[in-house]
Amino acid sequence: MPGGSNCAIVGCHTLRAKCRGLSFHKLPKKGKNDVWRNDLIALIDRVDSSFNPDTATICSRHFKESCFVPTNNSHSTPDKDVYFKKKPHYLKPGSLPTEYMPQKSIVTHKPIPRKVPLPRDPPPLPSCVKYRNLSELKKDVCNPQCLPSPWCLLEVSENQIMVGMLNEKKTTVKLKLKISEDLKVSASMMENPIPNFNEIMENISIFKYLKSFSERTFCPGILDNNLQMYADSKYSDDQIYYKEFYIGSQETVIRSTKCEVLTKQTSTGFICKNCNYAKRLLNNKLLRAKSRDSKPLSKQDPLHKATREKIISQLKNARMETNYCQQQLKQFQSTLMTDSVELSYHLSQDLKNVIEHTDNELAKLFWEEQMKAFSIKEKGMRWHPMLIRLAILIRSRSPLAYDTLRKTGILKLPGASTLRDYTNVYESKEGFNESSIEELKRISQNFKSEEKFVILLHDEMMIKYDLVFNKTNGEVVGFINSHTWNEKLEKNIASHVLVFFVVGINTHINISLGFFGSINIASGDLFPLFWQAVGYLETDCSLKVIASTSDKASSNQKMYQMHKIDDNDEICFKCVNLFSPDRFIFFISDPPHLIKTVRNNILNSGYGQTHLLWNNGKEILWKHIFDVYNIDCQTETRQTKLTAEHVNLNNISKMNVRLAAQVLSFSVGTMMGARLGPEAEETTKLILLMNRFFDCLNVSSLLGGTYKCNSDLLPYTSLNDERFSFLENEVLGYFKEWKMNIEKRPGYFTNVQKSKMFISHQTFKGLEMTVKGFCGATRYLLSHGVPSVLSNNFCQDPLEEHFGRHRGLGQRSENPTLYAFGYQENKLRIQRSLALQLHPKGNIRRQNEIPVSINTSPLKKLKRV
Repeated sequence: MPGGSNCAIVGCHTLRAKCRGLSFHKLPKKGKNDVWRNDLIALIDRVDSSFNPDTATICSRHFKESCFVPTNNSHSTPDKDVYFKKKPHYLKPGSLPTEYMPQKSIVTHKPIPRKVPLPRDPPPLPSCVKYRNLSELKKDVCNPQCLPSPWCLLEVSENQIMVGMLNEKKTTVKLKLKISEDLKVSASMMENPIPNFNEIMENISIFKYLKSFSERTFCPGILDNNLQMYADSKYSDDQIYYKEFYIGSQETVIRSTKCEVLTKQTSTGFICKNCNYAKRLLNNKLLRAKSRDSKPLSKQDPLHKATREKIISQLKNARMETNYCQQQLKQFQSTLMTDSVELSYHLSQDLKNVIEHTDNELAKLFWEEQMKAFSIKEKGMRWHPMLIRLAILIRSRSPLAYDTLRKTGILKLPGASTLRDYTNVYESKEGFNESSIEELKRISQNFKSEEKFVILLHDEMMIKYDLVFNKTNGEVVGFINSHTWNEKLEKNIASHVLVFFVVGINTHINISLGFFGSINIASGDLFPLFWQAVGYLETDCSLKVIASTSDKASSNQKMYQMHKIDDNDEICFKCVNLFSPDRFIFFISDPPHLIKTVRNNILNSGYGQTHLLWNNGKEILWKHIFDVYNIDCQTETRQTKLTAEHVNLNNISKMNVRLAAQVLSFSVGTMMGARLGPEAEETTKLILLMNRFFDCLNVSSLLGGTYKCNSDLLPYTSLNDERFSFLENEVLGYFKEWKMNIEKRPGYFTNVQKSKMFISHQTFKGLEMTVKGFCGATRYLLSHGVPSVLSNNFCQDPLEEHFGRHRGLGQRSENPTLYAFGYQENKLRIQRSLALQLHPKGNIRRQNEIPVSINTSPLKKLKRV
């Protein structure tokens, strides 16, 4: 059917010339739609030579109506490469003929694949009985070719056969095999039977059986000579190892009772796992014996178990010790006869009773040193470091009394020149004290992580406005250090001294870090010194600075504000620690100073005064406190601690924290509310609020709150403590509400008049900074392992005590010069542990006594030329 004039489907007889109603469609050209072309060729399924895919056509009767694209009567035709041209119809691309297709006469189905057979074990090999009795075995044994080298026949009898394996030199039999009548084999090595060796030679020839021994490895056992003495030669079932003797040889071998003498291992010199375990036990036994031999004999050690060498060595050591003791005894007796001082019986008994019956370690040490000093020459006495500290303390309190006790001979004490060698070893020099830094470094070495938190205090003390000539270096002391403060500032005489002080959170650290002379110090000068002090503590001493406390001086407040990140914040109560960026340093204004300033604000409140405090329609007046004092004086039993000193204040009493705390106390507030009524309602509310505020920030002991039945005086131990909410919400909320009430007060008031109705701006900002700084620092400490926090540690009381001791050393002149301040710092550092017992001068009072601990560390002394 050339020319494509008929349909190419097998069995279809349609012709283009006769079938006018049908359309004939060519196959797609090669390279245009090969997938569709190949599918059509596969459906035509012709292999004859007359079939040409390029000219073959398929008539429309083999396609469904859905395979055609309906067309209009227009003469426009689509792309010939996509559709077959036809008068009324065009095929959709991918359409396949499905109608009137030829059918196969025989339909073959693909066979179902067989299942994979399951794996089965190979059938057992039939047992091949080589020897049925001993007589059949004898035939092969008697044949020399049936015995492989180095085996030989040793004995043949009616009941047994014995063969042996010769050693490498072929001089002795190394291994013997004995075959009995029932063909059971037993083995022995060097005439020693091999335990647990039971084999039957039935299904194998004698040649193969003996040849198999060449593939086995003989366990050599434990051949270490050092372990031979720790093994027992007897063999029993309850033993782990035993000693084996080879007959005809002087060698002994230690084997495990479960030794695998013949193993299938191929490595030479192999020790079986049981013998290896026994070797470890013997090595441990050897180590214990060596350790026991290295130790000297004690009184409980039996001599029959000790070696002869050890007994001789012990005897030599005992003789040497006896000779040494005899020499020391003779030397002591000769010294006693020449240098001793005879005491009367009564004096000796009195000193003995004082030393034996005192519980004070310092007193006991003092009398022991006195007995020692009376017994030797005056210039040959070497004083205990604690006695040096005590002598410096006594002489600093009263030089005349110290010299009187020493010259009258009542007590033996170090001379004044000796004490000066200790106190003047360091120069009176401004700056950070290197010895204090070294002492802090030594103290903090054994601290745990939670014990390294400290607080940095700084404050100024007034000194004498004077100059002193230093004879040691030829300098004039009293000017401020221009290199430390400001290079452009002229050298003026210092009127104050700035001191940096370190206090531990849960340790007894109370050390002055350094001092600087100053005149009206500015915040810009204080800023670098503050961070220099933090750097020494963080890097050199490995301590963690958690807070900084100071008073409300303008330079301190401005220095804190320099750390603000956001200018919109009114106050700055914390900053990132530059030496440990994962921690903050919290800023706190001294709570006792805040109590004094709030009391002073009330003191200045009244008609004709600088302030007229007002809140919620009521006035807060000092007159209310004066009325409470007058009422309390008229009662028979006093209900408050108010005295004339509390209500008639002068410039000195205004600085006394005790007087301020007793004015703003719970007893004054309750009595005012009960006696004065609604007139003093706001004054009563402010007093009670400040009383509880001071209690929350004045926790000084672990049990003080329990003894006084005051929960506000208990230590902080929980992050959910109710006092945090009181400080942050009630205290700060009260003052913020007070400020809003003034703004909403009806009437016209100027800003100056409104400021007089409220406490001073510095006091309010100090309260806000203290509350936020204290709560943040305490929460951080509790969340990082500190078991409890005493809020009194955040106050400046330790630094005020330090200033009080300086004033006490000056006697009548309470303000020392800058030169004297430096040497007084050396004295206080040396006698620090003893000086803590004394009540310092100042406006604070110590509540808890710190016990004296004996310090044996040597003191640095000035070398005399």
